[in-house]
Amino acid sequence: MSAIKHIIERFGLSMWKACKMIGLSRTSFYYKPVSKPDEDIIIKRLKKLAETRRRFGCPRLHIMLRREGFKINHKRTERIYSQLGLILRIRLRKKMSSQLRTEMPKPAYPNHIWSMDFIKDSNSRLMNTRHVRARP
Repeated sequence: MSAIKHIIERFGLSMWKACKMIGLSRTSFYYKPVSKPDEDIIIKRLKKLAETRRRFGCPRLHIMLRREGFKINHKRTERIYSQLGLILRIRLRKKMSSQLRTEMPKPAYPNHIWSMDFIKDSNSRLMNTRHVRARP
């Protein structure tokens, strides 16, 4: 950029001709880089947020950083989050039975209640009991 300014001042050329001589596009001449927030500041703030909000994952922490004024991409947040080892452990859900457990009725006298639990039924026929296996 200083070379183009030097050519413009020294030789009195237009900015367009000076850029053409050097082989630089005019948009590059006018480009002003945006300063990024320091990575250390983001790391410290992300750690502090993760400590106070233990159940928040990366997406929610990213939203909190954005609300605090950090201009940060979600991919950068994810990279820093994984580098710090802040991966959130997934909670397993409790297994809920689909049926209510009821107590089996107790027989009042002999041969009152008969039941059998079939595991295998050969050819869906109960003609020959040798092929039927019952659970003990």
